[in-house]
Amino acid sequence: MLSLNNCFSQKTLFTKRTTENWNFKTQKWETEGSSTDYLVFQNRSNNLSNSYFISNNSFPNVGAERSFKYDEKNRLVEQTSNYVNSRAFANFRTKYTLKYQYTPFDSVAVEQEYILEDSLKQEILLSERKIFYNSQNRPISEKVYGIEYGNYKKSLDLKLINDVKIEYDDKGQLKVYSSSYGKVIYRRNSANYIEEVENLSSGFSDFSYIYRTKYDDKNRIIKTQTIIKNIPNNSEQVNNQIVWEFNDANNTSILIDYFYIDSLKTLLPTYYTFSQFDSEGKIIRVKYFPERDTINTSKDAEIIYTYYVNGLLKNEVKQYKTGVVDYLDGTMTKGYLYDSDKRIIEIQSDYLWISPLFPLKSRSRYRIEYGEIKEDEIEKGEFTLYPNPAKDNFKVSNILLEGCAYSVDLLNFNGIKLQEYFPKYNNGYALCEWDCVIPVSIQNGLYIVVVNKTNGTKEHKRIWIDR
Repeated sequence: MLSLNNCFSQKTLFTKRTTENWNFKTQKWETEGSSTDYLVFQNRSNNLSNSYFISNNSFPNVGAERSFKYDEKNRLVEQTSNYVNSRAFANFRTKYTLKYQYTPFDSVAVEQEYILEDSLKQEILLSERKIFYNSQNRPISEKVYGIEYGNYKKSLDLKLINDVKIEYDDKGQLKVYSSSYGKVIYRRNSANYIEEVENLSSGFSDFSYIYRTKYDDKNRIIKTQTIIKNIPNNSEQVNNQIVWEFNDANNTSILIDYFYIDSLKTLLPTYYTFSQFDSEGKIIRVKYFPERDTINTSKDAEIIYTYYVNGLLKNEVKQYKTGVVDYLDGTMTKGYLYDSDKRIIEIQSDYLWISPLFPLKSRSRYRIEYGEIKEDEIEKGEFTLYPNPAKDNFKVSNILLEGCAYSVDLLNFNGIKLQEYFPKYNNGYALCEWDCVIPVSIQNGLYIVVVNKTNGTKEHKRIWIDR
């Protein structure tokens, strides 16, 4: 990890996500990729001070350290993200910094974004946003300044790239949002629900796009429409429409989707969705039909939801029925597991496709691990080493400011190398978090973990092995 050079007296929280696929031949789970988020909070406050992200998926060794600074009023004034993209034995680093200034009413007045990457050699102001407020502390205008993307020149001046004006109605609700790119007009009903949103593009376009919503007496949406409006002749054409029909006695509803068929010059229903809810309002069944006759149709898809007694989702089973012998039918099952804090710790998916030509089955699971790394388990430095003391293995998380690590050594205090660890590779990329297994021959005691960098430097930390 990057240096934890601030004084923290509490814990580091982490969330690790792993994707695994079941190998039906070997009857074993195989890891596809993982990513880990680490969070560090300031002492005696709930403000996020540092966080880290590492990924072993498409681009392993893509890592980020995010740090946060606050002023005396507990307002965020600076947020910095350091990204390291290590491909095999090469590094590419980029740093983004956001800085904030505030009004006397604690609203953001200025936001600036800076960039620093290897090719720039110095920090460049990338964009600036200035926000102005009315007497009710509502934003009424913004001016956004920036530079052409990728055109990072030392002396380049920022240009006004977006000029925003915001208007409100007499109830303080958003009415008009106009910018350099166009205008959005909001129209509401007496209950202050948005009934219509109209988008007008900037320039000389003769068309606008309207999204119209209708509610029933229970303030439920019963119709939405996407409309193309011809401005010169003030005509409208409904391009898409969705209608909801509710049956409160049976806790069911039917959604009907309509699409405009240009050759027929009319709206036609394209599919129907039947939904059923339990007495608490949780959805328990969804069926999709291509026809209004939801009983006799031979083609549909159905999802059944079941729940644990505490109300958390337990399973969802989706079945496809094409009604055609030579086409693809299938079943998809998802099961959910939670920890004592009602957080998801595993989602397992099973797929079974039934077809004379292409039968297929697969199984995968998405696992989430939540944990704590106490401060006394972390030695300060550019990488994180934990747990410490260690029993059977230890982890090295390699996000380095200078030089990519290519190996890890375990030494005794006489400097004798006892074990050497090399990174695993996935599609040619080195993984940045290594799980180092401690040989059974190594006895209890104090040892040295050394990270060897490609630039020739080394970094070491002490580790206590206690079996």
